[in-house]
Amino acid sequence: MQTHPPSSFLPFLLSLLGVSALAAMAILPRSLIPDQELPAWRPPAPQVGADAFLVKLMGTHEPLLARHHRRAMAPASITKLLTAFIAADLVSPSEYIRFSTEAKAVVPKKSPVPIGVALTRDDVLRLALVASANDAAYALAEAAGKKFGAQESGQAVMRFTTFMNKTAGAIGMQHSSFQNPTGLDADGHRTDAEDLALLAEYILMHRPELFSLTREKNVVLTFGAKKALYRLEATNLLLGEFPRLIGGKTGLTNDAKGTLLLAYGLPEGKKAIVVILGSEDRFADGRKLLRWLDRLFPSRTSSS
Repeated sequence: MQTHPPSSFLPFLLSLLGVSALAAMAILPRSLIPDQELPAWRPPAPQVGADAFLVKLMGTHEPLLARHHRRAMAPASITKLLTAFIAADLVSPSEYIRFSTEAKAVVPKKSPVPIGVALTRDDVLRLALVASANDAAYALAEAAGKKFGAQESGQAVMRFTTFMNKTAGAIGMQHSSFQNPTGLDADGHRTDAEDLALLAEYILMHRPELFSLTREKNVVLTFGAKKALYRLEATNLLLGEFPRLIGGKTGLTNDAKGTLLLAYGLPEGKKAIVVILGSEDRFADGRKLLRWLDRLFPSRTSSS
């Protein structure tokens, strides 16, 4: 029985070797874009209703636009990005993940996959990232947590959650604490916009296929002995509205209100990260910030 994560999983390896979070940050290309290459002109800042938000270019230190981006807040289902990132490395694409009684006991939002049915790893990732199904996130945590020697469901998820925090620390997310793999409200389940942007950068560098999954709109899964069909309903309402959208993750709980993380493609290969926390209308806020980016970095077509 495997009791340690594979050496290919960099965040876990850094944690096990005792590398500090500050040293781990050196892995990221934090200064690939010199300040003088950034536009000197900035469009007027949009009126954003979120309690906290951040807009930054990948590979730069300072945000282009921000409010309370270091305020600790509940991230809701944006948490599932970290869950998926870890599970994608620990669970082979060829493995099937079974939905346990414990997974199906997690409160909604849940998928219609019945207890005992197994799906491929990537289909469970789709359920967690596209449809934001909490039972799928729990099933991913169970499957990955058992790679550390856990046998029982609760123990596996507990070990997985422990390594979520070790991974976050190794990446450099110094203001984050995760209590579960789903993002459901819990005491101490907190992060901030800057830490989430750092996570997004890391995933784009090491697991960009996860963001590709979040961009899928018309996905039909087949499961069970009767080959039942289930059409995923994407929770990200901005899909299809912004062609340069690389992907993202939504979240919504009573504590967190609306949350949204977006990765956005820009001219000349640049990428922007947008994080919105504590919003009464996350999609309206996201729409304003993406349009602001479009004005700041117009495509050649729109500027000609």
